[in-house]
Amino acid sequence: MKVLAIIGSPRPRGNTYRLVRMIEHRLRQQADVEFEYLQLGEADLRPCRGCAVCLERGEQHCPLDDDRAEIEQRLLAADVVILACPVYAMDMPSLIRVFMERFAYCMHRPRFFKQRALLVATTGVAGIRETLGRLAEMSYTGMQIVGRVGVATPSGPATPAECRAISATADRGAALLRKALLSEGYPPPTLFRLIIFRMQQLTFSLTPEEWPADHAYYREKGWFDPGCHFYVDAPINPLKALIARGLQWLMRRGAVRDVQERRSTRARRWWDEQDVNSEG
Repeated sequence: MKVLAIIGSPRPRGNTYRLVRMIEHRLRQQADVEFEYLQLGEADLRPCRGCAVCLERGEQHCPLDDDRAEIEQRLLAADVVILACPVYAMDMPSLIRVFMERFAYCMHRPRFFKQRALLVATTGVAGIRETLGRLAEMSYTGMQIVGRVGVATPSGPATPAECRAISATADRGAALLRKALLSEGYPPPTLFRLIIFRMQQLTFSLTPEEWPADHAYYREKGWFDPGCHFYVDAPINPLKALIARGLQWLMRRGAVRDVQERRSTRARRWWDEQDVNSEG
């Protein structure tokens, strides 16, 4: 089993890295695993320009020539991904934010379904819950979030109580990874995830001109097929599937009308007439 640990800290050997190494040490005592580290602070991953080319035309058309494609291949090759970062200003640092933004196209076109993800965060005082919540948004790329662990780490000498808390967090992280390595298949999707699938299915089926890359990807995967209820084969609660399908049916008429209106020359002309140089 292959584990890819992504460290989203500008300090390559800081507290976040040390905690992940503790988790690695404990996991190696329980399972035969191969660990690989990706230090985002040392990778050539440039900030997103907001051009939306990756969303509309495909990630291969991104104007930034950096390590993004290589990182995607490393993600696809991993069985388990550890997403780890410290808390800066009550949230994730810019390195991990850039990472998530550069893979935004995977939220339109999910692909990391076999990857199980453990979320790890360290902080001086607070912000663990908020930061782990932000990291969990990677589930929209298809990743299975198997657990979240976080702990306050001292900047100076650690008290015995702090040492126990850090050690217990590493134990918990290793146990979650061990359980993830033993699991097979994709877990039953929640009602929310089924609704997200149905909304994307509806949107991209109606917008081959606006979202050609998404439309082609969904068609290639068979996600427009009438009998397709989710991205991957997974046990689905029939009632949840019915609710998600019903919501899609209710929204279809409004979605069709919205697409037609957005394609009208009136809608395009309104934007063209806006004075972007005006103040206020």
